[in-house]
Amino acid sequence: MTTPYDGRILWWHWKGSAVSAERIDELAALVKTETPNAAGIALKTSNGRQWQGEYDDPNAALAISGPESIARWVETLNRHGLETHLWCVVHGRDVDAEAERIIEACHVPGVHSMILDVEAGERYFGSQPPATARALITRVRRAIPADFHLGLCAFVGGDELETIHIDEWLPHVQSLHPMIYHWDFSQGTSGPRPYIDDAFARLAPYARPVAPILQTYADPHTGQPVPGEHIIEAGQYAFERGAAGISFFRLGHADDTSGPEQFAAVRRIEPRRPYSEA
Repeated sequence: MTTPYDGRILWWHWKGSAVSAERIDELAALVKTETPNAAGIALKTSNGRQWQGEYDDPNAALAISGPESIARWVETLNRHGLETHLWCVVHGRDVDAEAERIIEACHVPGVHSMILDVEAGERYFGSQPPATARALITRVRRAIPADFHLGLCAFVGGDELETIHIDEWLPHVQSLHPMIYHWDFSQGTSGPRPYIDDAFARLAPYARPVAPILQTYADPHTGQPVPGEHIIEAGQYAFERGAAGISFFRLGHADDTSGPEQFAAVRRIEPRRPYSEA
């Protein structure tokens, strides 16, 4: 099964206030210059029923407050030779409004995919029943083109997948995106391989292409940055394990997420096509 992530490296972008750039053009140029092997950027478009711009300065050039904002990103990233992918956090507390935000975003011309971030916990989706997952994802899938690519992003440890009712999402998504933040999970004490192995093992029964999200942000417990060699190892090993593509969370200020060391490490990773296409 092919995906829009095959043989690609993507960066994840959270919100305008999290990066030093003040304009889309400036951020795009930074990514293209520092990581020319990166194919594009995944933009956060909504958090529950609200556009992500509600959590940002709505007047900032990078804020996403609706389809028009996304279209500006698409046009600018295209000029820099970068793809536009999208992601959103799903809560399930207002199915109609949340679905509408996702649908509107997916209909913007030039968007390559939408990744649904579905997590356990009261601040996220985990307290919702299976019927809510079913209602939301079926509403979205019916309202977008049948060939539009939806991915599912989740933590895969413990009983997380059961808590978010993964079986309700699976018929409607074409790829899985485990969050493998090894430096955070281990509080700055472990390399990435055990966490990558565990994620691929847990997701194998679901028979979907896997495109893991890897870590560049500093360990929140110690403040220590991810060593550059860990970033390189995580990316290369994920491709060795058969990842369709990989991405990094996240673009941000140079002192905590994507400074010279992180960019230099990502730059050294060679994207690989999936084995099935080799």
